[in-house]
Amino acid sequence: MHDQLASPISRDAGVAAEVFFPEPDTGTGILRRLDAGLEAGSPQALGPNMCVAFSVRRLPASTLAWINTRWFLENGVDVLDAGVLDALTRDLLERYGVCADDGQGGSQLFADRYGGTGGAFHGGSGRCGILGGFNAKGIGRTPLVSPNVDKTHSTGVMTLNEAIKEVIDSEVAAAELPTGAVPILAVIETGEYTQTDAGPERCAIVVRPNFIRPAHFERSIFFGDSGTPASAQFIDALRVCDATRAISARRPDVYPIEDMAGRVATQVGAAWALRLFQGQFLTSNVTVDGAMVDFGAFRSVPSWRRIHGMLGECFGNEGNQIAGALDSLYFYFSKYVPARQDAAALKDIYANVLKAADRTFQAVALRALGVDPAENAGFAKAFPELISAYFRAQQTTVLPFQDRGETRAVWIYDTLAPGTVDVERLPARERDVTRQLASLLQAARSSGTVSLSRAANFFSSRPWLTYTISTSSIRTLIRKLPDDLGVRAEKIARFVNRHVSCSRRYWPLAPGRFDIHGQVSDLASSALYGFDRVEGRPRVWLEGTRTGGGLYLFGRVVPRDVLADSLVTDGGRGGIFADAAGLAPDLVLPPPAYAYPAWHRAPEAV
Repeated sequence: MHDQLASPISRDAGVAAEVFFPEPDTGTGILRRLDAGLEAGSPQALGPNMCVAFSVRRLPASTLAWINTRWFLENGVDVLDAGVLDALTRDLLERYGVCADDGQGGSQLFADRYGGTGGAFHGGSGRCGILGGFNAKGIGRTPLVSPNVDKTHSTGVMTLNEAIKEVIDSEVAAAELPTGAVPILAVIETGEYTQTDAGPERCAIVVRPNFIRPAHFERSIFFGDSGTPASAQFIDALRVCDATRAISARRPDVYPIEDMAGRVATQVGAAWALRLFQGQFLTSNVTVDGAMVDFGAFRSVPSWRRIHGMLGECFGNEGNQIAGALDSLYFYFSKYVPARQDAAALKDIYANVLKAADRTFQAVALRALGVDPAENAGFAKAFPELISAYFRAQQTTVLPFQDRGETRAVWIYDTLAPGTVDVERLPARERDVTRQLASLLQAARSSGTVSLSRAANFFSSRPWLTYTISTSSIRTLIRKLPDDLGVRAEKIARFVNRHVSCSRRYWPLAPGRFDIHGQVSDLASSALYGFDRVEGRPRVWLEGTRTGGGLYLFGRVVPRDVLADSLVTDGGRGGIFADAAGLAPDLVLPPPAYAYPAWHRAPEAV
């Protein structure tokens, strides 16, 4: 994430207020050492009115169900060491293996206040509590739960099914989207059950690093009492005043709304291209950095048609929701930081959001096809305009919510497959642009600009990321979990790895000349099996997590000096061909967990 606020600003302009970081009273080990680097990204950094304390009690039966090896390795915690992992497990359970109680618990967490576009009935986080640099979701009802909350959120708990789904979805989003996702760092089983429509289900808590939402700068005008300085509404107004001034003072040369809008636009454009649908766009389910957060409705969609979600939201319609969010944010920033606002600029910001989203959509599609614009200027000029036109044409078809995928209709992927495709039944506008795009791709394949494998992989579906298939398979896993804690954790980890391995379709680090035929991932590292079109031979592309000592690859760390200049890097990730000079010859690679259909491959690669 980019720089967050190091200190809040008081309501008296220009006067620094005291930083409000409640001292964690549990855990003196690994998490405490990580706290300092994460608290600046906490809502608490925006001012003293951002959070409300509530009492929690320990859950003696809580156990660690899953841990994010990738994230901890990236952040300097060697969880490959059994002693370190044991210490981290104790820290996590001591701090976050808790639930909200009636004030008798003796320990506290802090629920962050936030609002929403058009107001909000909740006061902020209704089932999430902050302690140190992290927050725990699923800890029970906080003081900010709305009395009008739906049944699912009324208890404040989270099911193990929800938690595992969030792990899978967030890891796919983090790997493929330009501004990533807030990661799930650990899943804790509470040892308790909650009653759902599907019957009693195991409860769980997910632990995440702290983050700031655009909703932290919006009021919650329908929550709580009013009329006194101690009322919920009075404190909520102070909160927004603090927060808007704090973020404006942190980077005086940057207009906060424009900065947030640009990052969100980049994320939305990439999600369109990759057909990843978070559901209804809200200022509470994205961070100020543009990262996705909260994945309850997240899923893949099979095409670019305007598919409805469970609550009536539409894939591809995020622009209208972003416009409402910008209006709301502008209202509060202009109220509390008037010197920084320009009403005329708001229209430009919104126009730029749509342009940025479209540019990112086109760029991701080009990158997924393995096309370097500098080397293929003709295709790089014709393709972006045509792929955007195809997206817009598909968006004219509105489909009702169908979680297992839409009714079969011709999609550009079908034109790549062997045999004939009947496009005549498509609406005229979609039919014409489908023909044009299919013709362009065919010409590009004939010239060697785009490979069949690259195109077919990119346009292929992700059935394991549909909501029904994902949740039903997780429910089956949970039903079959054994009592042995070690075996349980191992089975959950293997399940998550397999789902992510089977769901990835975009590998930004992989060279454009490399066609991927099969893939496997343990989240912290991946192996892509395929064909190098330049060298004309099968090869394996490896991606791993960068650590202080080198690159983590399937259970071991390859020293930095061995990798030399062959390593391609992006943030915390690194990529290299398995046959690169000096790479450990005894590195054991797992077989592919997912193989693309055989027809995706060119004849010379078979």
